[in-house]
Amino acid sequence: MKKTQLFFALAFLWCLSSQASEGKYERLILKADKFYNEFVYPRAIDLYEKALDLKGDFVPYPALQIANSYRLMNKPEQSENWYAKVEENNALTSTEDKINFSQVLLKTGQDKKAKQLISNVEAATQTDLGRLKSLDNIEVFYSDSAAYYLENLPINSDQNDFSPVFYDEGLVFVSNRKTRRLGQSTYYWDETYFLDLFYAPFEGDSLGAARPMSTKLNTQFHEGPAAFLENGEHVIFTRNNFHLGQKGVSEEGVTMLSMYSARKNERGKWDKPAPMPFNSEDYSVGHPAVAPDGKTLYFSSDMAGTHGKADIFKSTYENGVWSAPINMGDIINTAEDELFPYVSEDNVLYFASMGHPGIGGLDVYKVDLNDTEPEVINMGYPINTTKDDFGFILNGNIGYVSSARDGGLGSDDIYRVNVLEMDLTVKLVDAQTGKPVEGNIAVEDQADGSQYESQSGALEGIRLLRGRQLSIAAAAAGYQPASEVFNSATLAKSVESHVIEVALEPRLAKIDVLLVTNPGRANQVIGLGEQLTIYSDYTSLKTEMDKQYADVGELYRLESIFYDFNRSKIRKDAAAQLDGLVALMKKYPAMNVELGAHTDSRGSNTYNNCLAQRRAEKAQEYLIEKGIAAARIAITYFGEDKLVTNCGDGVPCDEVKHQLNRRTEIKVVK
Repeated sequence: MKKTQLFFALAFLWCLSSQASEGKYERLILKADKFYNEFVYPRAIDLYEKALDLKGDFVPYPALQIANSYRLMNKPEQSENWYAKVEENNALTSTEDKINFSQVLLKTGQDKKAKQLISNVEAATQTDLGRLKSLDNIEVFYSDSAAYYLENLPINSDQNDFSPVFYDEGLVFVSNRKTRRLGQSTYYWDETYFLDLFYAPFEGDSLGAARPMSTKLNTQFHEGPAAFLENGEHVIFTRNNFHLGQKGVSEEGVTMLSMYSARKNERGKWDKPAPMPFNSEDYSVGHPAVAPDGKTLYFSSDMAGTHGKADIFKSTYENGVWSAPINMGDIINTAEDELFPYVSEDNVLYFASMGHPGIGGLDVYKVDLNDTEPEVINMGYPINTTKDDFGFILNGNIGYVSSARDGGLGSDDIYRVNVLEMDLTVKLVDAQTGKPVEGNIAVEDQADGSQYESQSGALEGIRLLRGRQLSIAAAAAGYQPASEVFNSATLAKSVESHVIEVALEPRLAKIDVLLVTNPGRANQVIGLGEQLTIYSDYTSLKTEMDKQYADVGELYRLESIFYDFNRSKIRKDAAAQLDGLVALMKKYPAMNVELGAHTDSRGSNTYNNCLAQRRAEKAQEYLIEKGIAAARIAITYFGEDKLVTNCGDGVPCDEVKHQLNRRTEIKVVK
């Protein structure tokens, strides 16, 4: 009896203890959630971990919250560890969590695992997230790796330093380094100091010591990226929504980012900043950039009407008023964040995004605002890495970029970007005499499609990034057309300028034909189109040497038709060769052809087959536009199945060998 009573007493105490433990766990989770929702991630993590320790066994919710906290604090390695624990316990179930995990994996260099995760999400949701294409062709982002040289700057601290902008023969940038300012407080989000604006003057090729900007601009709250106009007399910058001593917050209690404007007074000092008209307590606006015209403002915002998260907007200054913001559209903006815009002197917009195909994290992209059909281009490695890269600016051959890449002094560092270019000149010369030839030259940069032309036999002033290739097509009266590919990687690194000589072979004035006459008579050579009277049978013979019928099954490889990597566009040099085929088919109306398109081995088989199909279709469309009936043109596409070099999957090859595989072949079928 006593044993039974003791058993029930112990069981009762265990139940009380269990209930108390469960109550403590729930209180820890509630408190942790409060800190999480207020962006106080370090404290939230601490409480979630205590809740897990209290439980003893694995619990998905706090583990996932820890993973999300580290992700939002931009600590991908720690975040990956916790996401992996959730996945190992079969608790990574929501689409959003899987996408977030894939972004973390890209930042830590786990491309294959990220690809598999995204593929699973797309299959389950029957949606295209737009990420697999970039992961299948990740090497395209490394093609310009020889074109830039990056240096870590001496102005960097062990904290966050980012988003530089040119100002007063120096740089203004954002930092949360410790200063001597009294009462410098820390930010609850990650318990680091608040962000301020700093200035560092240029000293030769380097920068001098950084110092805080005016206290009229810097406050006890966050100050962020800035833009200067009117020769540095006017600044627009980012700040927490704080005006007239009051913090503006949304209905959810979140302090939004806003933009403020200040001008220098007659004493050269900054006046008190005033809020920009776009500010709101319901959404954020920030990261200003001013175009070369001095009156067009670009900025990032998550206001209503975005394509997803934060988009790039623009506003113009007219009659003393900033116009209503205009969304830059879906060419630039995606369902993810577009941030940190900057407009160069040649009106090229640079910005950071997580929504366009990239290497991982935030990548830097550019788009030429002068183009009627603008295209967003990833700046590639080494400007972009698997970590966050953003805040890119450029002046001539010198630029700066902010990056969280490995090897920095702090979480985010500023790097000087040296653009490695060379000056090229293309000249036409006679292949036999070496003398200059007057004729037409068409040149195209294989990487970005930039085109240059000349009708004088010489083309000067081509600026080419080191490591890139040029497609060159040339034609001159009395000479055979020529085309070639110039690879700048073959030149020594010290070469800053180079002359490319394209040797043209003279056309043959006549084709010699050897006629063998009756035995005992002398042989005689006659030219094409000449007449010869054969006296033995009094026959007058005219030598018509033109080939009237093309041989069925004969294969013509258009060696000079080149394709840019990952593109199907018909370039000018390729168009010239296709024009020759048009002339041939018009000369022989009964002639039918088959176009066979091929790719190199980079990318998946499925993707390469689709790319080859697009290339064949583009060539077919070109011939049809030139007047050739569609019924006379068949197309086939082989992807990477018929390589002409040994550059298969996993075989290291230079770009020249890959180029040989990117070809179109033409076969006469009738």
